[in-house]
Amino acid sequence: MGIAANTNLVHEAEAQRQHARIKLPAKLAIKLDSGKVIQLTVQDISAGGFSIETSEPSFSLGTLHKGSLNFNINAIEFQIKISFLVKASDEQGRLGCEFQGMGQQEVSALRLMITSFLSGELVTAGDVINTLARQNFTKDRNKAALPAMSGFARAKALSMSLLVFLVGLGALGFIANKLYSNYFLTHAEAAVIQIESFDVEMPRDGKLHSLIPDDGQVKFGVPIASYETAMLDALKGHLNEDNLSAEKIGALLNQTLTGTISSPCDCVLQKQFIVDGQFLAKGKTAFQLVPVDAEPFVEARFNLKDSQYVIPGRTVDVEIPGSAGATKGTIQDVAMSDVGQSLIVTIKLEDNIPASLKGRPVAVTINDMITSNTASTANAANSATEI
Repeated sequence: MGIAANTNLVHEAEAQRQHARIKLPAKLAIKLDSGKVIQLTVQDISAGGFSIETSEPSFSLGTLHKGSLNFNINAIEFQIKISFLVKASDEQGRLGCEFQGMGQQEVSALRLMITSFLSGELVTAGDVINTLARQNFTKDRNKAALPAMSGFARAKALSMSLLVFLVGLGALGFIANKLYSNYFLTHAEAAVIQIESFDVEMPRDGKLHSLIPDDGQVKFGVPIASYETAMLDALKGHLNEDNLSAEKIGALLNQTLTGTISSPCDCVLQKQFIVDGQFLAKGKTAFQLVPVDAEPFVEARFNLKDSQYVIPGRTVDVEIPGSAGATKGTIQDVAMSDVGQSLIVTIKLEDNIPASLKGRPVAVTINDMITSNTASTANAANSATEI
């Protein structure tokens, strides 16, 4: 029974005491409220606190004091600034004190003193200086709790996180779009809007006068221009030697011949290349006319290696710069280019577009993921083959 009781007492004492106390020669210097500085002998010391004997009334239980522990090593005195709390006392005036808020350097120096004393080694001034100079503590693995953030700080952090997320999402979308465009779409090397048109040329050298009304609408066979040319130019190649005398040539130079140019179709004026009354050489284009029922189409050039996707009857996407959205088109004809390894493709547009867009460059793409084995594609391909 006694053995069990002793075991419990020893176990309780070991559980209560967290640090071993040793008799390490040291002095405690402290300045009293009266301004007087006293030095007390440290009875014993540990990593958690120390004990002293004093009858000074200011050292009451629960009071907090500041001072310094002085160690004398090889005639060199070391001071460790400390704060301590009076935790216990007895009738003989012995006080038990606990260290409060010691820094890492102070803890390192105190541990060096205690460890060296316990191991029987002699502490030198160099050992103390070396201990104070190096980093003796590692960072805590468990991060301390962050201080509470204000509402503005939370809103700012949330906004920045959302901005970074949106930028990352946009970058991901851009990369995905580029990958899709490069690997799943076939692009035309060049494409332009074309329309059936007639170029009206000057039949002879002379001055041209436009007869086209302001609205640009002309009917088939109706005169669209009149011209004046020298009679000598009209009779060139029809004169014999008798008519080539100086008098007759001079008379022909003073005479003019008037003629008209008729419209080749029910057309609309697309472009006029001269100013009214301007001299124009024979064979030069004066007007460009577009049939009223003409529909614009797209002429595109594809690389020869994409011939497996460029098939008559296949649907393509046509994007016109400056227009909202894209329009659909159907490949009507495919032919080899006369120059270079490329395919010349004629595309019929599903939507009606103004004839004024003639010559406008466009972007044409084919979706490679859409199968070409549709009934319309096959019929269009067969029709093209028969033709």
